[in-house]
Amino acid sequence: MTPPYTPPFTSLASFQDLCDYLREEGVNFAPNAATQVAEVPTNNGLPMCLRWEMQLPLLQIVQLAVADIPEDRLAATEHTIALLNPAAPLAGFALDHERRFAYFRLTMLRDDKDQVTVPQLNQALRAAVANVHDFFPLLQAAAFPAAAAAATAIASAPDSDAPAAASTANGVTPPADSSSAEAAPAAP
Repeated sequence: MTPPYTPPFTSLASFQDLCDYLREEGVNFAPNAATQVAEVPTNNGLPMCLRWEMQLPLLQIVQLAVADIPEDRLAATEHTIALLNPAAPLAGFALDHERRFAYFRLTMLRDDKDQVTVPQLNQALRAAVANVHDFFPLLQAAAFPAAAAAATAIASAPDSDAPAAASTANGVTPPADSSSAEAAPAAP
């Protein structure tokens, strides 16, 4: 049994510590003690889930990247993820075919005291958010090519003040398909 924690946190040794730390930091989240998951809403409307694994000494950070991917775009999105992971500074993108969303997963090992330090957690959270942010345009273009093409056309119009949309990152170009006119979700 973990003794009650007294702030400020330097390390987290349980799901309860994680929840207490998030509260201390003023983070809005929905805890689920049964699954040991804290769901944190994000600016892009897609949640980040922090899972304190019960059977393994792990803390999983899962940041959703693109949701509601049309069924006919799952293969293109999967192909883009296969190209992204070796090119990204941190591999961890994946696709949930059944629920039709792409996400980034970062797994932290808890130490020999079954703890995660707060600085390590904060660094991992920043890395997960940054990775999704940096590669969002590619994932969005793979899942919603018509919307990405429209955004690029608007951004590159001669009288537009909008920055040109990124079509490649680290030399990776998503598969194009102009047959889908699905609306794309907002960027993270």
